[in-house]
Amino acid sequence: MAWPVRISCSPGFDHSAAHKTFYWDLRQAPMARAHLELLTAERRQLVDPLFRAWDRIDWSALPHSVVHNDANDYNVLVRGGRVVSILDFGDMVYSATVCNLAVAIAYAMLGKVGRIGTRRPGVNWTARRASALS
Repeated sequence: MAWPVRISCSPGFDHSAAHKTFYWDLRQAPMARAHLELLTAERRQLVDPLFRAWDRIDWSALPHSVVHNDANDYNVLVRGGRVVSILDFGDMVYSATVCNLAVAIAYAMLGKVGRIGTRRPGVNWTARRASALS
């Protein structure tokens, strides 16, 4: 399958409504820190390194644009192996352009077992995530 090269809106597109503090904007990950006490100590140990890595990102050095921010199985229409349309623009935000790709990759990884980058191959992370939320 060929991946689209453009992962943001048309170059130069901007809108004042996209400049907002938005919980789902990856740049705003620290907003979730306020809820860490809801996790068990074991789960906090899984999350803490991610926050430390996030703290090292120089967001100002990354290109920014208005991004869709919600490319998942329900929002991307495909015909003949090609993307023909994208739906649901409710999560659009002005952010680091690469965040659009990161969100799409995260959705693609949901439900996969032993995927690249997991610390414990064979762990069903979707089931773990669901149990963390319950």
